[in-house]
Amino acid sequence: MLERVVEDWLTNVNELGYEESFAHALLAEGHQVIHRQQHGELELGKDIFTRDSNGAYHCFQLKGGDIKQKKWEKIEGQINLTVTSPIIHPNVPLGTNFTPHLVTNGIISDPVRVDIFARNLIWEKQYGRQLNLILYDQLLEKFLALQSSFLPAKPRDFQLFLTLYLADKSEPLNCAQFSTFLLSVLPDATMLQAEIKRLFAAVIIIADYVISGYEAIGNNYAAAQAWCLLTFHLLRFCEQHRETKDWHDSIALLVESIDRCTAMVVTEAIKSVNWMEGNPIVDEKVWHYRLSSLVGLMSAHMISHRMRLAKLPDEDEAYARIARGAAGLKLWGEYAAPAIFLAAQCLCARGAERAGIEVAMGAIRTITEKNRRGNAVGIPDPYFDCEEVIRSEVLREDVYGDKVTFAGRSFALRQLVEFLVRRNWPNTLRKNWFHIADIDYVEFSPELEPDSYLWSNGRGSTNGRRWAHPQRWCDLIEESLAEINDPLLIDGQFAFLLPHFFLFMPHRFTPKRARHLDIRVLLSQTGR
Repeated sequence: MLERVVEDWLTNVNELGYEESFAHALLAEGHQVIHRQQHGELELGKDIFTRDSNGAYHCFQLKGGDIKQKKWEKIEGQINLTVTSPIIHPNVPLGTNFTPHLVTNGIISDPVRVDIFARNLIWEKQYGRQLNLILYDQLLEKFLALQSSFLPAKPRDFQLFLTLYLADKSEPLNCAQFSTFLLSVLPDATMLQAEIKRLFAAVIIIADYVISGYEAIGNNYAAAQAWCLLTFHLLRFCEQHRETKDWHDSIALLVESIDRCTAMVVTEAIKSVNWMEGNPIVDEKVWHYRLSSLVGLMSAHMISHRMRLAKLPDEDEAYARIARGAAGLKLWGEYAAPAIFLAAQCLCARGAERAGIEVAMGAIRTITEKNRRGNAVGIPDPYFDCEEVIRSEVLREDVYGDKVTFAGRSFALRQLVEFLVRRNWPNTLRKNWFHIADIDYVEFSPELEPDSYLWSNGRGSTNGRRWAHPQRWCDLIEESLAEINDPLLIDGQFAFLLPHFFLFMPHRFTPKRARHLDIRVLLSQTGR
């Protein structure tokens, strides 16, 4: 059954659709991926170039579908570059010989095959290399061989995979289902180091069958979220396999995919006039929900790159839209709290600290007003996403139930308050402290810290506290600068993924990690 699914997928995707899977298959075979070409940039006929386990270099030019004479005439110039142009990369000595490959998820017609044979004779004589072909059958065999030991073991898990594969890709990603499926193919027990690369490649390729559908129709927000969830689940596995050489290259490629999809959303958002879709009268009712998603993702993208000391080439344009959108942000639920937090960070990082503080204070005021003790419902906690809140607020459906109330507590209040404390705004907080101190700040603590990566986790406890009234400022400062005692990988070498972690998993937006991220952002502004 899976073979038919893979055949269907491989037949219908273009070269961008299978590039991610192909790159991870190369990693499993012992290649080191040196570079992946960003499409649309300078094209030298080399989408991927690698170094294999023997130290030999390879270049791969990916194409989609059958290559017959007419198509060959269009691409033969590019293929000539694949063979004849040198590898230009700082980590590859100029003039290094390599093996060129033409890869396609189709077939090559006989006239084209004969032409390549004739050209290979010339290329061999002039450059000492020939063009190798990797066609549909070889790709299919490569992908299926990797997955043979890591398939969904139970019928219900395979049914879940089919549900995700066949889902309407214009709709948001079902994160709970996607997380459950990933857990079904990732082992809980430790593995031999020799098997880890193969495991990662298999899981990523299986996930790519689902994710590539979102990318194919331009639903890049859902694709970015899916790549992030996949990365977080794999990082959870890495927590018990800390030898980075076994998985670092795989995670690095996933980060590239996250950046690529996020950058596409940012580009679309910059070009859009008002971020509205369809009928403005109808769309107005959901515009605030879209606003928080777009401002949040643009902010996460900007902050993540700043933490890597790699300023975005279009940061000025992105920041202009963030600043414009931040003024209209509404805390419609605590699911949107990370987006507001990230937007406030961006404003402060660009020197507009007063505006950033006002964005954070706006969310604090909303929480203290809506979640005041005695209120009927209050602001939904981060376990209710925008779709559920829309059903409640716009469609008037009974989503929360008669006995549910969020009054008197908040999962996001402490993060927002400490944001102001770290920037030394005591007077602003003092004016609102009576209402702030009336709300319990609550946090879910998992029984096992690595389970923080999971979308759903029933093992843990929810604890709440309330600030004193009056509250000593020095105590607030000390708490707001406290370090994480049990850091995970995402708190260390992958801390630049924390903005995405919060945005796409708002119920994991905890005080200690918000604090950790904010301190890292503040330090990055000083170049430390």
